[in-house]
Amino acid sequence: MLDLIHSPLFEYSGNGTIMFDNDSPLQAVFRIKLLSNGIIEGEITFPYFHPNISKFVKDMTQFSLKGEDNKIGHHILADDCIFESLSQKFSYQDIRVKGIFSSKKVTIHVPGLSDQKLDGEILLDFGITNVHRIPAINVVSRVGSLCLANYEGIEERQKYMTVFKTPLITSSIRIVTRAEKDQRLGNIIGNAREVVEDFLKVTSLSQGVWHDWAFLSVYLSHMNPDVIQYQILHSPILKAPSFRLLTPFGYSQQFVDSIFSGYSRKLATDYGFDLALEWYIESNADAAVETNFLNATTCLELLMDKLLSEKKLDQLLSDEDFKVYYARICESSQEILESLNKEEQVINAVKSSLRQVQRMSFVSKIRSLIDYWGVTIEDTRIKVMT
Repeated sequence: MLDLIHSPLFEYSGNGTIMFDNDSPLQAVFRIKLLSNGIIEGEITFPYFHPNISKFVKDMTQFSLKGEDNKIGHHILADDCIFESLSQKFSYQDIRVKGIFSSKKVTIHVPGLSDQKLDGEILLDFGITNVHRIPAINVVSRVGSLCLANYEGIEERQKYMTVFKTPLITSSIRIVTRAEKDQRLGNIIGNAREVVEDFLKVTSLSQGVWHDWAFLSVYLSHMNPDVIQYQILHSPILKAPSFRLLTPFGYSQQFVDSIFSGYSRKLATDYGFDLALEWYIESNADAAVETNFLNATTCLELLMDKLLSEKKLDQLLSDEDFKVYYARICESSQEILESLNKEEQVINAVKSSLRQVQRMSFVSKIRSLIDYWGVTIEDTRIKVMT
């Protein structure tokens, strides 16, 4: 079962240069691989000793790597790299320095492909983390048909994630699209990434666990359609999966298709959907019940406050009306408290607390949220207090 982690999905090696900030580039031999848990792991060997290398490692200085793969000749660029360990090997001939590093993003491609104008069918294959067993889901997107499907052996992968509490690449999303005349590959990839990232928010909601993409492989029909011409290795959200499904297995297609067709980034900007989704998924994590309850409550409060502030419903009275009301209620309170022989400090504290009556109660906020979105709760055992 451990082979699922240690056997890389993709591996590249070659010669290149690394750059630390504004320091001079250093020649090195490299090896980069994407593991099945989504981690991008690398190894660099310097053919000579450089006095600054140890300092860069100690300071955790980020660096980039640029080179060429020895087997297929594709250009390779690794960004946001950090050394995790360093060792030296001495011999009578030389001193070799070997470092293990991690990277956030690696791009592998045919030289010059990014700027080429394309015309023809394109297949984009995304590797997705943490997807529970699910029937193949097909939806129509603005960039073409999209299909989410589990890899073979999903039962074994799911068992591994459950037992070891570790993320794993379990599924793929395939998009078949056609390049418009003179359209560049970079634009096509950018649009596809937006669609996939939005789609994964819906599937994450459906399964109550973080889904993210770990790699993108691009196949071009006008070149060799069986060979990856462009690839991005991408460090995903590495959260331990815990499966508390919101949607039953048999209704996955219906749920995802329905929600995705109505999803837009307006839900994030206007209604706080994305941020609330993070708290909802955190509330499903394997943690103490109290922690999960607080996370779920935070999710609900985010949705309520964002909706009410966006619709300007978070205040019971207009600013002008409340100003009149507050002045009069303070005057009455002053008289009553003075008649009770209360100290000035107490009187001021009471008058200050009266400002809170302008805010809606928690229960009123919940009712407003439910009514606005037309959520039906009569068929559940949930009751909103009045």
